Amino acid sequence: MRFRQGNPEDFLRLDWAWPRAHSRTQRLFTERMEAGTQELWVCERGACLVGELHIVWQADDPEEADGSKRAYLCAFRVQPEHQGNGIGGGLMRRALVRIREKGFREATIGVEEREPGLQNVYASWGFSTWIKTCSIDPHCLDDWGLPRASAPYRLLLQTLPEIEEEEQDPDEAVSSPPSARKKGEQ
Repeated sequence: MRFRQGNPEDFLRLDWAWPRAHSRTQRLFTERMEAGTQELWVCERGACLVGELHIVWQADDPEEADGSKRAYLCAFRVQPEHQGNGIGGGLMRRALVRIREKGFREATIGVEEREPGLQNVYASWGFSTWIKTCSIDPHCLDDWGLPRASAPYRLLLQTLPEIEEEEQDPDEAVSSPPSARKKGEQ
């Protein structure tokens, strides 16, 4: 199992998470990744991508992500047959380390009100401060390219601790996306 920064080509390998109905959202995410306002992190298991988590550095709503101290996490998914194997926790840990590496001090995430079990998981990861309740998801577009109405979800905040040397688990292999490597690097 390997956690790494993804690239737009990885969407082709995440077809289980990105049905055709979300093609406008996928284009939005690709545009943001190319502009540097969003990153994709993935979990590779063998030749398959079995998990994804996006970090939005700058959002229209500064309560989500303000471009300087607060980042927003979204599209956090693990392929159902791989759930319960530490992939979600590994992606979350790696994303939070990345957020601190970039000098941000806070992270937010949305969780549907009808998902108390997931709210408890996020609370165990430190997302315990409620900011507000939302019913429009600006990170999921409808067929017309407009933000999609959603079930009510809570925007939760975590204040991140200072980053420490050697904090990352050495057993978790992390690498840059292939597009960020120099020619000839593996």
